[in-house]
Amino acid sequence: MGFTQDFIAKELKVSRQAISNWEKESRNIDVDELLKYAKILEISFEDLEKNLNQSINPSADYTNIDDPKKISTHLFRAIKATPVNDKIRRNVKIEGDKVVGVHALLSSLFLNQNTLTLNNCPTAFDFLNVLYLFANNGWVDAHVSKDAITLTAGTAPFNITLLNKVSRASIGVISALTYKYHQLLFSFPGGNDFCDRPIDLHLEILATISNYQYDASANTFYAEKKDTLNRNLVLNCYADGSKSVGAFFNALSLAYVYPNALKINGLSQDPTILFLIAMLEKSTNRVVIHPAADKILIPAVDALVARDCQVTLPPDMTMLVSYVLLLWDRLETITFSNVKICEIPQNYAELFENLGLALAESDHTLVFHKVAKINEEYFEFLRLGSPPQITTDLGPIISEFLAFRNIPSILLDEVFGNRSSHISELQRLGINIKCLRNGALKTQARSKQAANQNDVFDLQDIRAGMAITMGLVHRQIPAALLLNYDQLLRGFGNIQSALSLSGYEGEIYG
Repeated sequence: MGFTQDFIAKELKVSRQAISNWEKESRNIDVDELLKYAKILEISFEDLEKNLNQSINPSADYTNIDDPKKISTHLFRAIKATPVNDKIRRNVKIEGDKVVGVHALLSSLFLNQNTLTLNNCPTAFDFLNVLYLFANNGWVDAHVSKDAITLTAGTAPFNITLLNKVSRASIGVISALTYKYHQLLFSFPGGNDFCDRPIDLHLEILATISNYQYDASANTFYAEKKDTLNRNLVLNCYADGSKSVGAFFNALSLAYVYPNALKINGLSQDPTILFLIAMLEKSTNRVVIHPAADKILIPAVDALVARDCQVTLPPDMTMLVSYVLLLWDRLETITFSNVKICEIPQNYAELFENLGLALAESDHTLVFHKVAKINEEYFEFLRLGSPPQITTDLGPIISEFLAFRNIPSILLDEVFGNRSSHISELQRLGINIKCLRNGALKTQARSKQAANQNDVFDLQDIRAGMAITMGLVHRQIPAALLLNYDQLLRGFGNIQSALSLSGYEGEIYG
């Protein structure tokens, strides 16, 4: 773009020498500076990050990929390093839950000039890209300090179609944004590719406070707040008998901007929802009453009052389970920081127990000890779903672990019927999983892996990406090229530090 080091230094309020040190790789750039840098270059945080370590001349081992169109924005070449010294205890940081983080970040749009500080923030792309869009559009003023971010709402969002594409959870703010700013342009979650996630409940909630119309040619919705509205609302968050976390977030967000009473049916005990309810009470003058196990009532207030609020995101349980399974063979020499035993929900504690693991805690770190054999009977039929069950996100990941160890199991995903994009890639490693007619995953006997040592693997989504990466580590593949590596980074921003504990280092290039 023709920018000089002096210009960039002035814009970022740093010295020219700092810019020079970044370019010479003698000093690392922190997240706060990186977000500002991306804004100057008018690109996303993700697009800037992927080019930081861009390789001009990729290894000749991977220059003859059959279909060049399959190469995504991120490639990662994993190279097996020298054996890890098992005498040294290593640490893995368990970051804040990225799902909770994204929802809390979206809630910051409603706090006017009051600040919301999020501690223990994740480095996952799903979180950082929402943060980038907020800052780039001026919707929120964000100040980053280590793993804490302080947010203050800025200009009024009108067109959030790009936000909808970057974050599926952003569909949960359409009603509150329309009510607060009178009009809104939005699209399906995930853009036009909204898979099997209908938004009927979201539109029903939106219809209580606004009129909307759909433009099929542009795949966008336009909503306008109703002229007169002064009544209590009853909002439904049941989808085919189950409780919709996304719809509940949509309904709950109205409490930030709608002063009348809100009765919300379909309360889920999902930790994300419970965290957001607590944050609402902490950051506003709203009170939440629980008249029944599946309902909440938010009484009317004379005037809505927002106040400064500071919260700490809970540790990411999907990340903790994934890293425990990834590093299984070296578990006795690894500690997991940023998480306490009391923060582990009962269903996950039960999972660890049936994996034969005992947990010890010291100075806010966890140590896992293998004290028994894996209870194979527990895994014969494992239901995945909303609490108190294990989250469905872990289906592909747990299935890889069990299949590699020849543990017979059927994992039934009660929310999504077909999370199977990891199956074909794992089969090439001799790790066999079958997708049953109802979408359940069934582990099968392990077979001999292919002899090719320079394999190319396609990580089609976050969960498949982690499952395939685990398969590579468990099979001790000397080297591999991972396409769509950015998919893994969407949920596991610190995955490379975890991989290094298994002796794998690599480079990212586009």
